[in-house]
Amino acid sequence: MYTILHPTDFTVESEQAFRIACGIARDQMAHLIVLQVVSADDCQDNDRNGDELLPSSRLYQSNLSRFEQLQPLATGIRTSFQIKIGLPIESVVSVAMQEQCDLIVLAARYQDSLIYEIHSSVSR
Repeated sequence: MYTILHPTDFTVESEQAFRIACGIARDQMAHLIVLQVVSADDCQDNDRNGDELLPSSRLYQSNLSRFEQLQPLATGIRTSFQIKIGLPIESVVSVAMQEQCDLIVLAARYQDSLIYEIHSSVSR
């Protein structure tokens, strides 16, 4: 079985990437892991256990609710949700290695339209 990782920040761009990840997961009968990374500055010490938020924390519950709002898009797909505390790139790489992900589907936002034009064909 394939495993797909989708890092999200719940922006419009991330939702579009989530839709793409769902399509691939559906076609490949893959497990889809949705990951959100939050900054250590955004959580209190009693809300965490190492690099993970405690499920009882308000921040965890808020982000879980946002994930659950996406769930109708993932009907028929095995999905799971993880929240990590730390730096985004380090957390994404760590989860991808730990879960032995075959593919990472993420959103990209570009400020400069020239950069977007150069990269869009590669990222699509």
